[in-house]
Amino acid sequence: MSDQQQRAESGRKIRVVVAKPGLDGHDRGAKIIARALRDAGMEVIYTGLH
Repeated sequence: MSDQQQRAESGRKIRVVVAKPGLDGHDRGAKIIARALRDAGMEVIYTGLH
C-alpha cells in the first residue's frame, strides 16, 4: 500500500509548506501552486515573503 493510500484511509491530509525568499517579489507562482495543492485536497501553509 502506498503512503498516499495510507493517508487517505487514515483521514489525514498531506501538509505542504510554501515559502519564498524576501528579495524576490514575484509571488504569483507560489500562490498558484498553493491553490492547486489545496484544490487537490492537501493542507497548504503559505508563509508569504520572507
